[in-house]
Amino acid sequence: MAKIKNIGLLDVREISEEIAEQVTEIQNIGMLIESDKSQTLLKNVKRTNIGVTLKIPSDKNIDLIMQNGSLNVDREFLEGIENQAAFIVNGEIAFKNDIDVNLLKEKLFTVLVNGELICPRRLSGVIQSKGTINGALTVYSSDYALIQGKIQLNNRFLKTMRQGSKLAFEKLLILESVDLGLLEEKISNIEVLGKLVILENLEDEVSQYIDNYYSVNKVIIPDLGEEVHYLDKGVLIDNNFLSKYNEAVLYVDGKVKFELEENTDFGKHIRLLICKKIICNKKTYDLIKDNIGPDVNVEIIEGKIVENTGHMVLSGIINEKTTILNMGTLDIDEGLDIDTFTENILEIRNYGLIQAPEDKLSIVKEKVKDNKGAISSLKDKTKKATEEDKEEVLYSNMGELKL
Repeated sequence: MAKIKNIGLLDVREISEEIAEQVTEIQNIGMLIESDKSQTLLKNVKRTNIGVTLKIPSDKNIDLIMQNGSLNVDREFLEGIENQAAFIVNGEIAFKNDIDVNLLKEKLFTVLVNGELICPRRLSGVIQSKGTINGALTVYSSDYALIQGKIQLNNRFLKTMRQGSKLAFEKLLILESVDLGLLEEKISNIEVLGKLVILENLEDEVSQYIDNYYSVNKVIIPDLGEEVHYLDKGVLIDNNFLSKYNEAVLYVDGKVKFELEENTDFGKHIRLLICKKIICNKKTYDLIKDNIGPDVNVEIIEGKIVENTGHMVLSGIINEKTTILNMGTLDIDEGLDIDTFTENILEIRNYGLIQAPEDKLSIVKEKVKDNKGAISSLKDKTKKATEEDKEEVLYSNMGELKL
């Protein structure tokens, strides 16, 4: 008897009786696809940690369309599908406004999205009634053209548009002056689905074209007479990074961390920093505080900041005052010098997994000030691994498996 474990997508619709008789447990499955037949054959099998289950009737021919990333579905795409389709997407799926409602009803069996689904408002009812969305559902006006991604609205962009265009944007940046005559000619209406980033002095000129402007999620950047540099994800700012800028206005659509040398003249390089969040220590905050936007969320953490998002082993001597932000797996090694750990680890904020030897577990727990994850003994881990080794594994550690 054996188990199937650690499979991203497991399709058991056509499992044979011979294999089904061997299976005692299905464990750690991202998505399980089954049928009436397979449910009967596997009715006594233990199921542990199954993310999503999709049942497809045995008498239906359903095409599986799987995508990691972005998928755009238009009328031509649907017309090219022979059978009904189940869309399984990790990322973003967008249904375009050229799709007829009746065609969608005919071709869509279900849609399972882990991320974001974007569609015209007139299709949203059909999609929601047939789908499961783990994330965001974003709808746009049915007579608007969807423009995906991050778009800079400038004269060059406007020249490519048809006269009187109605446009729906995921993210719209307006960071330079535009020709008002060209704007009036090319744009009838703008719908902002996600975020608008706009210079303060352009608000009066552009806001009249944006639907429900005052309810739009927006960031207004003060006009300081400087070019605005836009970064679409979080960054680490060190002295090498600063050397590229001279009294710049910097907008970061994400989190900012710092590793600055003492006595750095931050304002010489960045006149204004606007971002979602800053994580830094007190010394760094004193260097940057006069040059950050008023609404920026600042979190001050003492000591050296170590952020773990993967697998980190803490061992040996800890020489400097340190705060650990753990978002991954943190293993406390047997060889860790517990005296310097006690003295120099100021705190641990745990959002992942911490594993420590039994004799160090209580000391480690005392350092964890914010625990949103799990803390376990390496003894428990070894015991669990030994127990699992005794049981035969039929299939394991695969992205996709069809039986």
